[in-house]
Amino acid sequence: MNSPISRIAALAISLACITGFSAVALAESGGPTVMLSSTTSSSTNASSIPVTATFSEGVGGLASTSLATTNATIADLIGSSTSFSFNLLPTATGTVSVMVPANVATSSSTGKGNQASNTLSFTRDITAPIISSITAANVSSSTASVRFTTNEPAFGSVAYGTTTAYGASTTPESTASTTHAVQLSDLQPATTYHFRVRATDAAGNTATSSDRTFMTASGTTTPAFGITNVSVTSVGTSTATISFNSGVAALGSIKYGTTTAYGASSTEATSTVSHSFSLKNLAEATMYHFRVSAATASSTATSTDQTFTTLSTASSTPLAVTSVDTVRSSGIAGNSFADGWHWILHLTVPGTEKALRAKFTDFVNPATTSSTIPAKNNIRIYSPQSSATASSSKALLESGNGYSDWMYLTGDTATSTPGIQADLDVEVKIPSGTLNGSYNTVYTIQTVPMTATSTTI
Repeated sequence: MNSPISRIAALAISLACITGFSAVALAESGGPTVMLSSTTSSSTNASSIPVTATFSEGVGGLASTSLATTNATIADLIGSSTSFSFNLLPTATGTVSVMVPANVATSSSTGKGNQASNTLSFTRDITAPIISSITAANVSSSTASVRFTTNEPAFGSVAYGTTTAYGASTTPESTASTTHAVQLSDLQPATTYHFRVRATDAAGNTATSSDRTFMTASGTTTPAFGITNVSVTSVGTSTATISFNSGVAALGSIKYGTTTAYGASSTEATSTVSHSFSLKNLAEATMYHFRVSAATASSTATSTDQTFTTLSTASSTPLAVTSVDTVRSSGIAGNSFADGWHWILHLTVPGTEKALRAKFTDFVNPATTSSTIPAKNNIRIYSPQSSATASSSKALLESGNGYSDWMYLTGDTATSTPGIQADLDVEVKIPSGTLNGSYNTVYTIQTVPMTATSTTI
């Protein structure tokens, strides 16, 4: 290079096939391909992890001793032709992984050795959360808020009752957190309640506190009548649950529909303070309006109009790149991401498919095909809508031309729009000595449900 600083213009990256979860890929050239998958979540305390190996064509010769593992051993390998299964037995905490190296199985029809599989990685965690700072706050004659903290994100719940046998418990929180506030309701006035808290982390490790007590206030205060605590939970592709409180016993009702004219309604048969309506037969990927009411013998209270959007699948909201923002289209061959290229891909993701990953071909200079920028260690991706990989400091680094590790979407830039709207940042590091010119790459993005095994696109 003729000058100490050489600028390289990047040609906009080309759009490769973006397909939904149900798409089927053509096998790549060479020997049989193989995909590893598991029903076990990426964070686990399991002592045995079931793994399935699916080959693109029938093979023979696969042995447990030929599999490459990290902090694990292989047991119970069975199967034949295109499908094999085995158990991955962790030998340590931390990262546990397995992959099928190239050429350890042979095609039954062509005699060619297999291509290397994806690497299936897990984090083994057998340490339960530590619970601290337990208090009972905002205690009234019929309610209380049990608050506590944990040293790692966990799902909290509370067992409570008038004796140490408890008898009642709350549903575990829907979101893992380190700070917890669990609401107790329908308590008796002037009564001593026993309670203990539980916290379960993402790997399934559970901690339980010792017994604590609090006393509710006397029941001399008359509860106020009105609509409070309206919430929408358990939203699916065709279902949702609407809950609210009325302060005093009342008949609850709901009107709902795709406009503020509603069109559908439901009313409870008996009076109660806490109300819940399970809506069914809703349309997929659709925004619904609703309004709740509560009626006593003398008065009626009605909420304002509120909305929720049902989840979408790939059939109604296919995975798509809706637009691409160019942050930096020229860069310096300085071997740093700060000097390289940067794009933001705006994605629409099916609402039921919150696990996302991507792969890239090596960048190639069309004018000088011998000049390339390998994808390995030079491309990183992250998404502000993924709490675990939300910034460049938490980005996933591409390890080759295969798929990256999974990132899990926990946010949405437009909750009223069908599907998940998410941004994917793509940064490229330009190695020192790279020739001037424009470079191209082709990328592929895949999404699947978080609870499903992976399928190649």
